[in-house]
Amino acid sequence: MVLILWIVAINVLIITFFKYQTIDYLNRETRLYINLKESVPGYHLPTYIKILNRKTKISGYSLFGVYKGKLIYVDTKYIKKGFKRFMTTLLFWEMSLSVILLLMVYFIIKRFLKKEQAHRKFLNFILGIISHKFGNFLSIQKLNLELIETDNEKPLQRLKEAYSFMEQDFSNILSTIRNTEEDKPKKYNIKQTINQCMDILLQNKEEKNIKLTLTDINIISKNSDFYNIIHELIENAVKYSKTFIHIKTAKKGKYAYIVISNDINKIQSGSGFGLELVRYLSLKNNWQFTTKLTQNTFTASLSLKL
Repeated sequence: MVLILWIVAINVLIITFFKYQTIDYLNRETRLYINLKESVPGYHLPTYIKILNRKTKISGYSLFGVYKGKLIYVDTKYIKKGFKRFMTTLLFWEMSLSVILLLMVYFIIKRFLKKEQAHRKFLNFILGIISHKFGNFLSIQKLNLELIETDNEKPLQRLKEAYSFMEQDFSNILSTIRNTEEDKPKKYNIKQTINQCMDILLQNKEEKNIKLTLTDINIISKNSDFYNIIHELIENAVKYSKTFIHIKTAKKGKYAYIVISNDINKIQSGSGFGLELVRYLSLKNNWQFTTKLTQNTFTASLSLKL
């Protein structure tokens, strides 16, 4: 659309320039003929120009101008013929240029799509390997957990929880990679999503002080990005908190706010992948994500435009 408007604007400028150039040329030419006629009375004028002493109506001619008291008439067919020749040449060059540009765009897009298809095939291949290898590993570890016999249930329970975290993380990573090139809109309720993630990630809620101040707010997310963000933030809070986890949501104007804070059990060094994933997904959806650490309290804040 922009290209079409640009071409139309250029054509208007070219035609306007041609019009004034033609008028200027005829003006100089007719004045020259009038001067020649005065100097050489028997000089024969071109058939497309007539010079008269008084105004009259001539079939096929139109009054062009007045010079030295003489009325100048020009054959309209002569003007139209010149304009037609100019337009034919202009259209020919524009059509040639358009065909060349279209061919260039076609081959560029074709090459890009070919690379894109190769990239997708490679990505699907890598996903297949990861899914197969880690899927088998997790299945074996799950079976091993079922076969463990111990009188102390706490270590076994911790292993099961760690396995659940790993399984969910693995599922989220695969989902994020699969949907990285898609932008399908998906509707989420912030309160329901937080409660859902809390039920999955926090099995023993009585062990910690949980404070939820939630509001029913609906937002639009690309794919499952919002769920993955909330899951990662709550998992991070569950994993590193000592005594409390506080989650608060609010709505102000055209923005929704989510604040998750927790105390820190001890200084632990993780891979940092979870928070990096949250930053990436937030940037992808044009959301604002910030973190702050003050007096052994970690706070993660998410601002979403409704």
